[in-house]
Amino acid sequence: MTPPQQMEPPDSTPPTKDEQVPPLQSAASQPDEQPSPPWITLQTSIQSLSDMFESRLRLDKAKDEAFNRLYAELDALRRAESVQQLKPFYLDLILLYDRIEQICSAQTDPATADLLGTIRDELLEVLYRRDVAPICHASVNFDSSVQQAIGTEPAAGPDDNNVVARVIRRGFRYGERVLRPEEVIVKRYKQEVKA
Repeated sequence: MTPPQQMEPPDSTPPTKDEQVPPLQSAASQPDEQPSPPWITLQTSIQSLSDMFESRLRLDKAKDEAFNRLYAELDALRRAESVQQLKPFYLDLILLYDRIEQICSAQTDPATADLLGTIRDELLEVLYRRDVAPICHASVNFDSSVQQAIGTEPAAGPDDNNVVARVIRRGFRYGERVLRPEEVIVKRYKQEVKA
């Protein structure tokens, strides 16, 4: 039988400087750290989410506005290109209208004049459906944005200066764009020079 082993007494040597355990702080020396109530943390999270949503909504609105502007510009470019392609065709139809108008005004037979007037009106209707319409100028004064002066005649006084005397050929527009300006005769007043 083996003899019972003896237990060694615990090491009573003090720990070295590296082995020392820091002393426990007393409750009075610790700072007051109380956990925040859960609703404050929740409120902060909700505010953060709300700010994030508002930021995203502003960004989405800015994107939508930018896309709408781009779509409008693209649509305007497409319409302008379409007008450029169709402008010769529209001008040919307008020349046909002029010819019918000229023949109609020269007719002495009422039945023929009535028939030509009907054809002229139908041609105008075709143009209207394509957004082409005669220029209706409300003012009696010459307007270079929609009219072209092809001649002048003397005015009786200074009040008649720059007044349209008569329309030679009707003008036409496509939407807001002038296809052919109205051709007019304009009155000009010339002051007499006294010797």
